[in-house]
Amino acid sequence: MDLGKQIELWNENEQYSQIIHAIEALGENQLTPELISELAKAYNNAADSNDQASFEKAIALLKTVEEPLGKDHNWNFRMAYAYYYLDQEGPALNYFERALEARPGDEDTLAFIEDCRRRLALPRFEKPFRTRVQESWRLFESEEQVLRVRMRNRIESEEIISQTTRLLHPAFSEIAFEMGCNQDHYDLILTPEGDRVRLIALDYYQKQMPESLKKHWNVMVGRQPAPKAALRIAGQEISADEVQVWITEHREKSVSLAVSCPALAGLMAENEN
Repeated sequence: MDLGKQIELWNENEQYSQIIHAIEALGENQLTPELISELAKAYNNAADSNDQASFEKAIALLKTVEEPLGKDHNWNFRMAYAYYYLDQEGPALNYFERALEARPGDEDTLAFIEDCRRRLALPRFEKPFRTRVQESWRLFESEEQVLRVRMRNRIESEEIISQTTRLLHPAFSEIAFEMGCNQDHYDLILTPEGDRVRLIALDYYQKQMPESLKKHWNVMVGRQPAPKAALRIAGQEISADEVQVWITEHREKSVSLAVSCPALAGLMAENEN
C-alpha cells in the first residue's frame, strides 16, 4: 500500500499520530507540498485543549507550502481550522472564505463561515471554546459520582437530565444527548442534530475527556453502529444481513429509501403492517 492510501486509511480510523510519525520519518527530499499539508491536517486533528502548540505547528507547516498550495481548498480550510480552534475567528474567517472560493457551495466551509461570523458578532468577553470545554469537564469530574448513583438506581430521571445539562452547559448553551448504564458502565451520547459545526465541536469536546472519567464513562458523539443488531417482529428475529436498502438522493437535499427483506415476505398475507 502506498503512503497516500495508507494516510487515507489512518484518517478514517482517526490514527493521526501514525500519520505524523510516518511523514516526519521521511527524508527532506521525499516531502512534497501535499504531504506537508497532510501533516498539518494530522496535527490539527490530533490537537487537544492542552496542546495549543499542535494548531500553531499546523499553521507553521502550511505557511511553508503557501506558494504552491495557497489557492487550494484543503490548504485554506486547514489554515482556517487551526485558527478557528485557536479562537482567532478573524483569520479563520478569511481562510474559510478563500476555501469557499476554491470549492463553491462546500457545506462544511459554509457552516464554519456562518459560525465565525456569529462569534465575531458576539461580545468579546465571551470565553474561548477551549476554556469552556475545560470548565465543563472539571465540573463533570466533581459531580459525576452523584450522577452515576442516580443513573444506577434509575430514579429521579428529571434530576439526571437537569444535572447533565448543567454539567455540559459551560461548553454548550444548547445540547441534545442520550444516556444509559449497564452495571458499572455509563454511556453519554452527544447528538449534533444535523449541525456540521456542532458535530466538529462535539468531537473536540469528546476528545478532551479526562482520563479519570474513562473508568466509568463512555462518551460518544452520535449513535454508534451495532453490528449484531436484530429486530424481533411477529415472533421472528431479523438480522441486518437479511435486509437490503437502496438510497436515492434528490436535488432538494433529501433521500428516499427502498427496503427489501425476503425473510418477512411470508407475513405479508397475514399482516401487511
